[in-house]
Amino acid sequence: MKNNVIVLMFFVFFGCANRVHKTNIPNWYLDLPQIDGEIVVVGTGQEEGDALLTGLYQLFNQYSGETKARATRYFEDGNEIFETSMLSKVNQSFGNFFIQGRTERIQDETNNKLNTNHFSEAIKLVWFYDDQEILLTSTIEEVNDVALLDIYEIVPPTYDIDLLYDELEKSGIYIKKKYDHNDQYFLMLTAERSLVRRIVKEEQLKLEQLFDKFFDDALKKFGISSFEELDNEKKEEFWEYFHSIDPRAKYYLLSL
Repeated sequence: MKNNVIVLMFFVFFGCANRVHKTNIPNWYLDLPQIDGEIVVVGTGQEEGDALLTGLYQLFNQYSGETKARATRYFEDGNEIFETSMLSKVNQSFGNFFIQGRTERIQDETNNKLNTNHFSEAIKLVWFYDDQEILLTSTIEEVNDVALLDIYEIVPPTYDIDLLYDELEKSGIYIKKKYDHNDQYFLMLTAERSLVRRIVKEEQLKLEQLFDKFFDDALKKFGISSFEELDNEKKEEFWEYFHSIDPRAKYYLLSL
């Protein structure tokens, strides 16, 4: 029988989990430089693009991430049970990019002995370039530090990632250092703190304005003054048209 249940709710900020496996690790990963007025993060992964995704996720998680955590402690059959969960989400547009990420960690222990440590992370970066979408995705899932899933993909697969770095620099995000050893990649990214804060604020306002414009255009297309005038079937057609106005529209909804 459960008794003495204690539930703690709190909000915290946390970045990506350590995805570094046993390998040679650069000194600057272990001793991250502190640069006045700049954010410095290091992304890691099994591919260079994978490391880039985790780095960008960490960077924007500091200013636009939504993080929730929960801890529960109770006693059952004379044993002390402690369960924790942490969830972090990022939906952020910047320049010609959109990044979406979700990180979750769930742990439980009995009498201070860890039973389960479950970690999952999914990150998507979309680059709108020359009337096309360049898509980078990374998915990882681990249980008790054993990888169940670790997938990275870039579409189209032949795309030159260095061109993406050039475009990131136009947005004020720089790749300062790169290192790889035995298929383990490390990327140091930097950006001015004031720039990231401004990006988050300005992009939110821009997305709201674009959403209103696209929404009004869709209302005119359907000859209505209110979305509620449509039945369920027409509502689906409405959103399909809304997304077709601009290839970025389907991501705007995620950012608002």
